[in-house]
Order: sequence, then C-alpha cells, then structure tokens
Amino acid sequence: MVDRNLSWLALVLLLIAYGNFGWLLASFQQDNFDRFDPKEHGPVGWLVSILGLPWILWIGAALLVVVLALFLTSMMSGPKNIVVRLFQSDASIFAFVAAIAFFSVLIVAWIHFFAQLLVLLAAEILARLEIQGLKFREWQAFSLLTLTSMTGLGIGIAGYYFLNV
Repeated sequence: MVDRNLSWLALVLLLIAYGNFGWLLASFQQDNFDRFDPKEHGPVGWLVSILGLPWILWIGAALLVVVLALFLTSMMSGPKNIVVRLFQSDASIFAFVAAIAFFSVLIVAWIHFFAQLLVLLAAEILARLEIQGLKFREWQAFSLLTLTSMTGLGIGIAGYYFLNV
C-alpha cells in the first residue's frame, strides 16, 4: 500500500504563486485596457475593440496553466531526440546560438515578466516533484496541478478586483 500523505506546502506555494500572477494580470488589464480608447489607435484599436483583448489575456493565462501542467506531467522522451537532431549540422547549431542570443536579449529587456514566469515554473515543478514522490498517476497529477493553479489564478484576480474597488 502506498502512503499518500500529501504535503500541502508545495501546493500552497503554487496557489500563492498563481494568486500573485492573477493579481498582476488583473492590475495590468485595469491599467492598460480599461482606459483604452480604440479611436486613438486606428486599425489596431478597432481590432482590439472587436476581439475584446482583455478576454484574450485571461484565455492566455488559462492556457499557460494547462500547458505548464501538461508539460510537467507528460512523459518527455521527445526533447532528447530533438536535441540530438539539432546538433547534427553546423547551420542548425548557428541558428540555435542566434536564437539563444535573441531570447537572452528579450529576457533581459522584460526581466519583470520572465521573473514572474520563473516563479510560476519553480512552484509548479516543486508541486510536481511532491506529487511524483507520492506515486500519483499522470492524470491525477495533471488534475491536481491544474486545479490548484486555476484556483490560485482565480483568487488573485478576484482579490485584486474586490480589494481595489
């Protein structure tokens, strides 16, 4: 019989990390979209008013939760094969180095954004390792990570709107 005494610390840290992320997204939305006047931005403003860009922001956050949970719970033998194929020619190595340089500049330019993503990734990895040590199945781990992350995201969004009214 497997002992499944779950340590709640990793899940609470995941909840707090996503709560902080939800709070930051809600403040970003209020600062940038609530006072958005489509007439001032021409065709881009028209596109934003048609698409409802704040909804795209929330859908993107929800997709980030699901993608990170899927990434951390699925078996990953594919990346090893990709890396082996990547380093077989000089042209692919050059393209890889150029891409690393480009993304390094992006990371330095948007350090506040990437720091938040690193916090989310670290908290989710910690929770995944805790769940993996308890011998949960993949779908159980995915469900627990997704539920905890979505709950934290929702708490952060709701907390921002209820405490900043």
